[in-house]
Amino acid sequence: MPQAELRATYASQHNAPLSLATPLDLPASSSSTSPSPAEKAAYLRDLRAAAAALQERINGELTARMEEDKAREASAAGGGGVAAAAAGTDKGKGGKAGGSGGGGGGGAKKAAQDVDEDAEEENYGEEVVEDD
Repeated sequence: MPQAELRATYASQHNAPLSLATPLDLPASSSSTSPSPAEKAAYLRDLRAAAAALQERINGELTARMEEDKAREASAAGGGGVAAAAAGTDKGKGGKAGGSGGGGGGGAKKAAQDVDEDAEEENYGEEVVEDD
């Protein structure tokens, strides 16, 4: 079978470029015949699986980069370096951690900060155009 690849490329201002690829087997075909429905179905099944696997790899890499960015921002702000960066990273127990961290801030300020972090995570790596 001929080979092809499914490739994803990502570039940002703050991180090194990322390029991930997953090899694909193309259906064997000649110029006189088109692939059978079974061959097409098998190819599409493999393509769907390759896309899902590549998406998992992309998500893992971008999540790691987002955590590095948060750590860099926390250390640049003088917020305590690693301890400040780790404050909101426990996603395994149903949401954000670090409920007693910080100090002196009001509840509304904390809620606004959580909303901003959620929006930041949702739009990570994408240009966000704000309405004025």
